[in-house]
Parts: sequence; structure tokens; C-alpha cells
Amino acid sequence: MNQETAGEKFQQLVAIMARLRAPGGCPWDRQQTFDSIKPFTLEETYEVLDAIDHRDWGELTQELGDFILQAVFYAQMASEQQLFRIEDALDAINQKLVRRHPHVFGDESARSADEVLSIWGRVKDAEPKAERKRTTGLLGGVPRALPALVEAQQIASRAAGVGFDWENAEQVLDKLHEELAEFARRAATPRRTNWKTNSATCCSSWSTWRASSKWIPSRPCAAPTRNSVPAGAISKPA
Repeated sequence: MNQETAGEKFQQLVAIMARLRAPGGCPWDRQQTFDSIKPFTLEETYEVLDAIDHRDWGELTQELGDFILQAVFYAQMASEQQLFRIEDALDAINQKLVRRHPHVFGDESARSADEVLSIWGRVKDAEPKAERKRTTGLLGGVPRALPALVEAQQIASRAAGVGFDWENAEQVLDKLHEELAEFARRAATPRRTNWKTNSATCCSSWSTWRASSKWIPSRPCAAPTRNSVPAGAISKPA
């Protein structure tokens, strides 16, 4: 039986990746860049979700290994450019988890998940990264690389956090129907102007209704038909 610890196994993965990227290593791995690896990161994410959906724990074991490889790959490329090392990424997440759980590692207390989220949000808002995001406005921290519907839901959630919200799901449905009618009207005109604007508004209204009505999709987020997140799924923003 292999007696290596998780840390030793992780270090072996780091060493393998360094060897693949080194002179005389793998030509394919050596020519990859941050941008060329991005599609594989997305693909591996969806494969992890699919394995969870099917409760295929053997497959999930394999997919999580592929998922971890993505982080090691990015860190190796960053190390080669003297940007940061995998140790720095590990330090960052370890420090974040300790910092944002003062009810576990500090003197605070939390008796419910809601109290935990309140503490998490308060600590996060006090961090320098949060201050940088505040200078770019309420929506500055919403990643533009998100699938369209997930982005719309993030925007709607942040707007609701400052009071811009609907009182009930019926009001959102009324707005959705209004925007769909406007979309149909513009689609029927010869010039077909402002399609993107109305499409975006429809998506935002639909995402807001989904969140307010606790709608749960039958499948997890994946492009193009699964690019949605169930309400409440994003509980602890990174």
C-alpha cells in the first residue's frame, strides 16, 4: 500500500509538471500559454460537474485529478515568468480560509449558516481586493468571462443587495413578458435594432425570476444549455 502523504503526492505532481515544461520535456506542454489552457479548464470543470450529477465517484476521482492539474499548470507557467509559484497560491487560499472563518480559528462564534455568511461577507469587504472592486463600482467585480445567464444572475444578485429588487416573482414575470414583447416587436422591424439590449434585459429578468422563485435547473451549469446556477449555489464568493 502506498504510504505517501497527500502533500508528497501533490509535490510529485508539481515536479512532473515542471519536467513536462522543461527543455527536453513534452513539446505540447511546452508550447501552452495561459490563454491556450483556459478552454481545458472550462472543460474539466464541466466534467467534474457531470461526474457529480451521475454520482460516479470513480470518475469524479479522475476528474478532480485533472482539475487539480489545471492549477498546477497555471502555477508552473507563472513560475517560469517569475510571477508567482504554486506555494504562493496555496498560501493565499490557506490564509483566506483562516481569515474568513474567525468563528473557527478566532474568537468569534457562529451558530448558523446565515451567521457564517454574514461573517464571511464582512471579512471579505474589509480586504484590500474588496476595496479595489469598490472603486470600479457595484458591478466591477462580476467576471466578464462568466456564461451570459450566470453573469445576469450575479448582476441581479448584487443589485438586490443594495435594494434594487422585486417584491415578488410575479413582478419579475411581468417585466419578462414586457421585454419579450419588445424583443418580438423589434425582431419584426426591417432594421432589427437593439436586439442585444433587449436580449440582455430578457436574460436578466429571467435570471431574477429564477432566483426569486427558487427555480432549480434539472442539470448543472454547462455551456451552452447548462450555463445556469441554481439559486443559492453561489454562497461564498471567492
